[in-house]
Amino acid sequence: MAVLIWGLPPDSATRQAINKGKPLWSTTDYLLADLVDSTMHTTWAIANKDVPRHEQSKPPRPYPRPGADDPKKAKITAAALLAFRERTRRG
Repeated sequence: MAVLIWGLPPDSATRQAINKGKPLWSTTDYLLADLVDSTMHTTWAIANKDVPRHEQSKPPRPYPRPGADDPKKAKITAAALLAFRERTRRG
């Protein structure tokens, strides 16, 4: 069952429901965040290239990512599936 659920797209209703209604990031989302980080860091490095080290500004913070964990490492438990079934049960 877990293999089938993880095979669904990150923005599917089932995966969002298991993640407490929050959309999951796709590989593309992570790659775009990495691109933003790379661009900000390169811009910072170029802006500070001729500045003495003790006068340089702080390096940019990484673009915020949802949790620090890889979504594929999350555990789908029987309790989570039962809770999902209760939340989605039709009256």
